[in-house]
Amino acid sequence: MMKARRAVWIAAVVPLALLAGCANLWGFSDVTLGGDSGGDDATTAAEAPPEASTQADADAGDVADTLAPGEAGYDGGSGGEAGEDASADAAPDAGADSGAACGRTDTILNCGACGLACDNSKSLGAACSGTSCSYTSCAAGRADCDNTPPNTNGCESALTSTSSCGGCGNVCDTTHSTGASCDGTTCAYTGCAAGWADCDTKAPDTNGCETQVTGATGCGACGQSCDVTHSVGATCGGTSCSYSGCAAGYADCNKTPPDTDGCETPVTTTANCGACGSACDSVHSSGAACSGATCKYTGCALGYADCKAVAPDTDGCETSLSSPTSCGGCANVCDTSHSTGTGCDGSSCTYTGCAPGWVDCDKTPPNTNGCETQVSGQACGACGTTCDTTHSTGAACSGSTCTYTGCASGYADCNVTPPDTDGCESLLTSTTSCGACGNACDTSRSTGAACSGTSCTYTGCASGWANCNKAAPDTNGCESALSSTASCGGCANVCDTIHSTGASCNGTTCSYSACASGWSDCDKTPPNTDGCECATPGCCGTGCQTTHSSGIPTPAHYYDCNQTGHSQTQAAAACSAVGGSGCTASSVPCSIVGLLGSVQSVCGTVKGICYCWQYGGSNPGTVQSSTATASCSAVCGTSSDPTWN
Repeated sequence: MMKARRAVWIAAVVPLALLAGCANLWGFSDVTLGGDSGGDDATTAAEAPPEASTQADADAGDVADTLAPGEAGYDGGSGGEAGEDASADAAPDAGADSGAACGRTDTILNCGACGLACDNSKSLGAACSGTSCSYTSCAAGRADCDNTPPNTNGCESALTSTSSCGGCGNVCDTTHSTGASCDGTTCAYTGCAAGWADCDTKAPDTNGCETQVTGATGCGACGQSCDVTHSVGATCGGTSCSYSGCAAGYADCNKTPPDTDGCETPVTTTANCGACGSACDSVHSSGAACSGATCKYTGCALGYADCKAVAPDTDGCETSLSSPTSCGGCANVCDTSHSTGTGCDGSSCTYTGCAPGWVDCDKTPPNTNGCETQVSGQACGACGTTCDTTHSTGAACSGSTCTYTGCASGYADCNVTPPDTDGCESLLTSTTSCGACGNACDTSRSTGAACSGTSCTYTGCASGWANCNKAAPDTNGCESALSSTASCGGCANVCDTIHSTGASCNGTTCSYSACASGWSDCDKTPPNTDGCECATPGCCGTGCQTTHSSGIPTPAHYYDCNQTGHSQTQAAAACSAVGGSGCTASSVPCSIVGLLGSVQSVCGTVKGICYCWQYGGSNPGTVQSSTATASCSAVCGTSSDPTWN
């Protein structure tokens, strides 16, 4: 019985030698037959099954125990009598996955499953527990931070990485920090987010720019505190302090960022009276002092007065009493409305002349009214010359001519010839000045002209003309000739010039001398403004021809009055249209979806090539081609052949 079972085992092991040669193809990189690879050892293992089983158990990648029947615990080490339990003979080796294609799955090459190899590039002392890799240490500068089973990546983390800087879990900050890097122990940053600073730089410095520098105790930089001595409501606007107010008598005059001194300036002095820079006058003023927020003075220099005493009154005695705006006293303003050459002698206004139509009759000091008297319109340029006041407003006399500031509603001053005594003489509802001077309504080709006040209107047009442009004031009336190609028979009827040439109009309909190449004028219904509307060389009655794809290189298309489709008639039409000779219907047996059927085509010879337009069978709507022979007939073809319609 022992010899018989060994013979069976040998029969199984011999093919295993062939299997070992293909191990790399199946992913079994460490399959052996036990011991060295020499054929003698394999034979010896075959002759001594128990020892071979022990050797297979020691080998991390040995699959012989899964391939040699009964190898695990063969004969139980006691000779393998016939009474031995058959189920024990078939039991897999403990610690190996007898069902895995790669053999044992507790090795560093197949840890927990086939193909899960433990890392040896960055990790040291790899071992497999059966479900997960473990390591004794890591290469310099590496750490095993992710040890989730099966942990095949080993020491996957570089200690110079910003995600594990100097140790696992040391993640350099990216929340408020920019340009993070790691030198192996400490995070470094190129900058901070707006409003943040890196004040705590102690290694590993993973918190980065941890300090918000938009607060009053650290504004714009580490340790930079806003003032609370004379300032209230201190806040930080990112790089500079700001305050809601100042203590009484103080102001924030120096706002240079970061403005940590706050309200540093007392504003009760003549240099800063009530506000920053409000310095009391000392040029024309005497006895300056600051009272609260306003400058006070005991007197003024000769010829000056404090006319503008509004707080903070820093200009003091600012007003010269010899100025035309304060002549002899505050508020004495000399006239400039009807007077020219205004001046002041210190007590009274002086003038060199008057505006036309005005004279200075009242010269009483300080004579601020100047040329106060208007010359009467009844004596404009001459006695008895009266300027119009009927339809005109603001009549005045300039030398010898009447002038006006405006006209009554519905009138205009169109005739301004001096002395212009008729003023606003033109009615704007007249057809000679419709809406404005010079707007004369058309009477040459228009009839029944009238004016609405802003635009001309008409009751009709002369024969062959139309009023197409009615934009106000519409003085051109019936401006459009109905025999024009821009308004052929009616407004907006523009004859085609895109695909048509030689356009003309007979008064109702556009006509053309020719069409652009490849275009036809099929629908000539008046006014025929679309011209050569069909992109085909011919017409089908008043409609365009149908454009077909021929399926062959030249010509690529053909045109006729048939609809697109794939019937025998349409296939014959395609063959004839492209100049095919001997266009004949034919069929040939072909395999159609695994069945034997026939393909129907119309075939003809075009420029020495046999083309077949298939209309029935496996690929209707395709064109097959072959070098023309004595017989041009149907061929089977494929779905990738050119299409036709």
